[in-house]
Amino acid sequence: MKRKRIALMIFSKSMGGAESVVIEIVRHIDYKKFDVFIITNDEVQSFFFPYLNKNRIFSIGRIYYLSNSDFVNKIILKLFISLNINIQKILIDIKIQKLVNFIKINKIELIHSHLELDMYMLSKVKKKLGNHVKIIFTMHGSLSLAAGDIHLCVLKKKQIIDALTSYDYYTSACQFFISILKDYISIRSKYEIIENGIDFSNINCLLKKTKLQHTEIVKLVYLGGERYKKGPDILLNAIDILVHKYQITHIRLDILRDISIGSSIFKLIQHRNIDQYISFNGYIPSPDHLKFIYDSDIFVLPSRTEGIANSLMEAIGLEKAIVATDVGGTGEIVIDEHNGLLSSTDPHQLAIKLKQLILNKDLRTFFSINNKVIKSQFDWNVIIRKYEKMYIKE
Repeated sequence: MKRKRIALMIFSKSMGGAESVVIEIVRHIDYKKFDVFIITNDEVQSFFFPYLNKNRIFSIGRIYYLSNSDFVNKIILKLFISLNINIQKILIDIKIQKLVNFIKINKIELIHSHLELDMYMLSKVKKKLGNHVKIIFTMHGSLSLAAGDIHLCVLKKKQIIDALTSYDYYTSACQFFISILKDYISIRSKYEIIENGIDFSNINCLLKKTKLQHTEIVKLVYLGGERYKKGPDILLNAIDILVHKYQITHIRLDILRDISIGSSIFKLIQHRNIDQYISFNGYIPSPDHLKFIYDSDIFVLPSRTEGIANSLMEAIGLEKAIVATDVGGTGEIVIDEHNGLLSSTDPHQLAIKLKQLILNKDLRTFFSINNKVIKSQFDWNVIIRKYEKMYIKE
């Protein structure tokens, strides 16, 4: 059987959810059916080295950080902003032919794009190569197309829409993003919902361990650090309400990712006098972060905007009780009062939902059991078959 030659394409600044999806596809795909390449940029190229032979990973060079010096980068970016010059777009435009040559030399038949800038570049490549290459785009975010979107894109809305129309097929982990896409372009039936998967290799190791029975303290975990879109202020205001209004003090919140001293979030914690209920853990690399989810009683996702968070899928895999804001695609995975509780982004309502779970151990157990039942359908060994079927079809 002839193997289909495909490439996964992603340009980004650092490791995140979309990058994790690319890695999991590379880890789980059937190499008897596919020859796989990765097309990326210098800033994140090294993340993929442990998972694919280096000669299969092609970088177009730097596009975010033009120097190894943070100081120099800030000066350069300020200069371009003052001149109203989109440096990332310019860098991509001048490297298109380089990518076209790579695709031709390696006889790549299909390319799967994941984020804004690679989506734009691939649309330009498609115009040069036509039907010689099929292109697929996964909507990991709303690309600033949703009303009230707080995500800032590099490209203008018209540039994004024009680029999206070039694609042969679309995917997303949730119907929410597909609905946004349909508001701007006609995709008819050229799309598929492919859920974010769960990698059980590390999760199952944790589940085999005997969990330490801690005291009456109920442990909450939140993985978003001080990122505004992840809603840290919403959660901290809810903790303030729990402690000072409802007198619920037998709680501890583990925060992962950095909270900078002097930041608005750090000041909020001090102002609300809730620091004694919070443990700051900083950035915990994968898979070590899973231990914090495993050791918790409640996983909290207080986001302002969300697709399907990888951390949410990990919480389901670890059979946790969940409280989450009902934004984006979260409500497609967390069914209210079945495997978790959904809240608005109002801290008062979030506090009420947290209170309900903190004071009701039986309800936490009920949600845990239900997540244990549903988690197998999100196994990456199951999800990868959906990607493979799509790649072969296209």
